[in-house]
Amino acid sequence: MDALMAEVIEGHIRFQILAEGGNASDARTGAAEDLVSALRAYLK
Repeated sequence: MDALMAEVIEGHIRFQILAEGGNASDARTGAAEDLVSALRAYLK
C-alpha cells in the first residue's frame, strides 16, 4: 500500500511542481526530486 501511495504522491508532485507553467527551473526540478526521494525513503 505504501508503494502505491508513493506513486500517487510522486505523480502529483511531478504534475504540480514540474509541469506548472511548462518549464521548471533547475532549482524547482531539484526540489521536486529531493521531495520525491524523501517521500520514497519515508514510505519504504
